[in-house]
Amino acid sequence: MIKTPSMLLGLPGLLCLIPAVSYSQYLDVKSLKGLDSLSVRIESPNADSAGIGITENLLKADLERRLGEAGFTLVDDAPQALYLNVNLEKSAHSDEFACNIKLELLQGAWLERTDEWNYCSTWYREFLGVYSGEDISAEITATVSDLMDLFINDARSANPQNLKK
Repeated sequence: MIKTPSMLLGLPGLLCLIPAVSYSQYLDVKSLKGLDSLSVRIESPNADSAGIGITENLLKADLERRLGEAGFTLVDDAPQALYLNVNLEKSAHSDEFACNIKLELLQGAWLERTDEWNYCSTWYREFLGVYSGEDISAEITATVSDLMDLFINDARSANPQNLKK
């Protein structure tokens, strides 16, 4: 079972899928225009993640499959990368896991104030919550899938002619 922060605090009605965006969604989606190839980068899961079956290979294979189905060309050394970080921390006192999952597109961007190119995040979504129950691995995989849906839908919105529906 996924426990939202509201469940932990006893407050009803808060959702757990939190799109933490530090800039407007319009610019966020606009940064995906013309994107048709990318690489996939996975932060190596921590020990708590690996202990429940969440591995770098599993996550990378799933992301690459989904991107390929959407019409992206996957290139190992592409100048833009979809980056996934799954961070779990097991509670010392229960079977609950605190979880932070980040999915972001990293690519070159011109910074006006420094007058130079930098490699930075131009699209970003994040999940923050607590998992408990018997099949935490499946719940985490479903959350990563939800974040991928957001990325693919935004990419399709920015590139309606280039990506598969």
